[in-house]
Amino acid sequence: CPMVSAGLFGAASVTDWVDGYLARLWKQQTALGALLDPLADKLLVMGTLSILVQDAGSAAVTIPAAIILARELGVSSLR
Repeated sequence: CPMVSAGLFGAASVTDWVDGYLARLWKQQTALGALLDPLADKLLVMGTLSILVQDAGSAAVTIPAAIILARELGVSSLR
């Protein structure tokens, strides 16, 4: 199951990059897209970290994941 999860995360990351690249290339940027794209990126990372912590169940994974999640929430709240 971890390989499937890694594959899905990789596919989502690649499609996100392609979407951004094409939007810039074709000059199709909108205010809504500028707002939602970082939000979608954060949800992808937070969801992945949450699943990783659930599967690992180790402090070596949980503590760094908690720090990353706290940082993401902190940075988002300041913007």
